Amino acid sequence: MERSTPKISVVVRTCQRPEVLRTALDSLLKQTFHDFEVVVVEDGVPTAQKMLEEEYSTLNYRYAASGKKTGRSCVGNMGLAMARGKYINFLDDDDAFLPNHLKT
Repeated sequence: MERSTPKISVVVRTCQRPEVLRTALDSLLKQTFHDFEVVVVEDGVPTAQKMLEEEYSTLNYRYAASGKKTGRSCVGNMGLAMARGKYINFLDDDDAFLPNHLKT
């Protein structure tokens, strides 16, 4: 499910720890505001890709991995370049949003 111009892009940076990323993504599934996309960018090899495909197919997400360790700032810039929303929000993989975060 992909929208051409979402209101908000949530850029989620991760680094080879899909078990931690799961909590962040679950909090995005619970949002009361729905006009958003999720841009997951992974620093290094694509460790989270399979989990995303298998568990988060209903989430409006796009995914990219840098292929090698480039650092948090580089993958953040990669996510910004991929984002299409009018507004940008960062969510670290080890954090979570309350259900009304994007609506507020």
